[in-house]
Amino acid sequence: MFNNFYAIPKLVNFMRRFRTLVLNLFFSNLNEGTAHWLTQRISSIILIPATVIFVFSFVQHIGADYEYNVVIYKNPTRSFFTFLFISLTLLHFKQGAQVVIDDYVQDDRISKILLRLNVSSFWGINLLLFWALARIVL
Repeated sequence: MFNNFYAIPKLVNFMRRFRTLVLNLFFSNLNEGTAHWLTQRISSIILIPATVIFVFSFVQHIGADYEYNVVIYKNPTRSFFTFLFISLTLLHFKQGAQVVIDDYVQDDRISKILLRLNVSSFWGINLLLFWALARIVL
C-alpha cells in the first residue's frame, strides 16, 4: 500500500522545477502566449502516436477480468507509460480549457475562479492517478 503522502509535495515541486527548466532552456525568448501555443502544439504532436499505441494496447484487454488487468498494471513500465499518457492528455486539455476561458469568459472574477479550478483539477486528477497506479504497482 502506498502510504508516502509526504512524497506528493516533493513530486509537485519537482514538476514545477522541471517545467521552469524546460521553459527557460527552450522558450526563454518567447512571450507567454507563444510559449503556450507552442507547448500545446508539441503535446498534440506527441499525443497522436501515443493515443494510437495506448488505445491499441488497451483494446486488447477489453473483456478481461479485474485480476488480469491488475496484473497488467503491476508492471512499473506499463503503469509509468499509462500515467504519462493520461497526464499528457490532461495537460493538453488544461491548456485548451485555459484558452477557452481566456477568450470567452468576460468577467475577471469568474475567469480567475475557472482558471484556478482548471489548474487544481489538473493536479488533483494527476495526483489521484499517480496514487492509484502506485497502489497497484507497490
